[in-house]
Amino acid sequence: MNLEGLRAERSQDLLLLLEGAGRLVQGLAVGPVIYLRALFALNRVSMISRSALGARLGVGEGTARTIIRRLAQRGLVNVIRSGCHLSDQGREFLRKLSELMTEPRLIGLEEVWRYEYSVGVVVRRASGHVGRGLDERDAAIRYGAEAAMVLSYVSGRVMMPEVSDVSEEHPEFARKLLNELGPGEGDVMLIAGARGFHAAESGALGSAVYLTRKVLRSGVMPAGTD
Repeated sequence: MNLEGLRAERSQDLLLLLEGAGRLVQGLAVGPVIYLRALFALNRVSMISRSALGARLGVGEGTARTIIRRLAQRGLVNVIRSGCHLSDQGREFLRKLSELMTEPRLIGLEEVWRYEYSVGVVVRRASGHVGRGLDERDAAIRYGAEAAMVLSYVSGRVMMPEVSDVSEEHPEFARKLLNELGPGEGDVMLIAGARGFHAAESGALGSAVYLTRKVLRSGVMPAGTD
């Protein structure tokens, strides 16, 4: 399959990433980000009720019901009387997604900034697409974060793109990020901070979705996705 065909196939596989920019409703991100948050939450449990999923996402049961229905329509979730769980197709979707980005991870950065919650997502081999990372930071804020960091891992060093060498200037902080997020060569670490967990997770994923779209649209597929 040629590159364009591969891109088209991946775009279909990653439809949730490409179906719109999303927006905020009552302070929480909807659109692709809320569906990804739901899929990641479902991936951590064998079965969950609508109300419990809503609590994990910070939304009401009615909104959770809508999210589950949309995911079930795409074949990503199975719904039974006692709750819902990922389908085989849903697990395959997340496997393919993992080639482009990691699952959001809660990390402790209280010594770095004043935000109670910090969530990081790694976008694979995207360092050539971030510039100074201003657009990615803006995307995190649009999705509810109060602050964001964009850091690349290049030649074995943590870098703030076009700004500073974090490994040299703040070696302990750089080591902490490497231990917490485990980036590979050319990866980008997107970290969102907020006073609430839901906002921090939405911000990190919103930034990751933005950057992943940019990578997919560039025509240069990250290594490991063919």
